[in-house]
Amino acid sequence: LEEFDQKTFVVYLSGELIEVKNSRVIEDLALLQKVGIRIILVHGAELQIRNHYTSQGLDYHTEDGIFAADEKNISLIEQAVSSTNWKLLSRLRRCARQLQAFTGHFLLAEKKKFSDIYDSHFTGNVCDIDLETLRQAVSDSKLAIIPPFSLGEKGRLWMLEPIQVAFEVATRLRAKKLIMLDTFPLPNFDNTDSSEITSDSISKWLENEPDLPSAQKIQLSSLTEACVRGVERCHLLDGSVEGAL
Repeated sequence: LEEFDQKTFVVYLSGELIEVKNSRVIEDLALLQKVGIRIILVHGAELQIRNHYTSQGLDYHTEDGIFAADEKNISLIEQAVSSTNWKLLSRLRRCARQLQAFTGHFLLAEKKKFSDIYDSHFTGNVCDIDLETLRQAVSDSKLAIIPPFSLGEKGRLWMLEPIQVAFEVATRLRAKKLIMLDTFPLPNFDNTDSSEITSDSISKWLENEPDLPSAQKIQLSSLTEACVRGVERCHLLDGSVEGAL
């Protein structure tokens, strides 16, 4: 692990993975932090938001795989994200009491452009990041947890695509690695068993996979672009598999 001592890893953790019982991935993240790797953790909450919507009999809308947060249900969405954030923070503290994990608003957002059908929404794009606070936190051996929402102008709350958040943080911080942890099986690229593939090969493969689920397409495109923008190494892992990380 000497190669990665004091290096920054930005890790995306899906909302689905947070709910997987008996998963050791959070304990593994805490261990990496303990041995000197600087972890910035971005978590999703899509499953939790869907469950809140279902319990209220509400329709869950997406465009190109991105959740369109409707204004009238913003408090319900905020509740789902906040409870997920607290659950993750609590699990990290339970598995490593000496771990200094903290969360907060490190991002500035602006409204995302959707089609006219979803014009009245509260989904945003990352437009700025408090990089200095994040750098200071990781240099002090703290684990920063970034939720998929942020403030914008006049204090308005915007919901964010967590994969985009992880991408923006990793590229702007020039992280050593960007790691995405989810629960679905990994794609089989070109019918090979190789665990490595170049960004150029991924781009060409995506062009020939029009039916790929939107979530995977967003993840693979973000990982590819992160490599192009200077992140040394990117990983897509099934976090439900024991020891994957």
